[in-house]
Amino acid sequence: MECRELEITLISAQNLENVRNFFKKRVRLYAKISLGGNLRTQNTTPVDKEGQTHPVWNFTAVYTVGKNAVKSHEIKLLIQFFCVRTSQETNIGELNLSLAEKYVGRGPS
Repeated sequence: MECRELEITLISAQNLENVRNFFKKRVRLYAKISLGGNLRTQNTTPVDKEGQTHPVWNFTAVYTVGKNAVKSHEIKLLIQFFCVRTSQETNIGELNLSLAEKYVGRGPS
């Protein structure tokens, strides 16, 4: 099977929800990147402790995906944003992107 390498760099996020506002504590945010939510493909950014609701990670994840899977819209990139709390993590949002929209019609077939 022919494969392609997918390199994703998550640089930063802007205007994320401040779920710690009630307690007046600093927001510590991180992101999880995966292919379709599959835990085996999950990568986690370091926790940003300074950016508050505008975190900066500059984190790169590399995946190898089958060319046919990308073209058939089978593979989606899932980015989930979390706030670190004392006893749990709080999901504050997510982004789900089709890789086919980025790959189809580009590069050698």
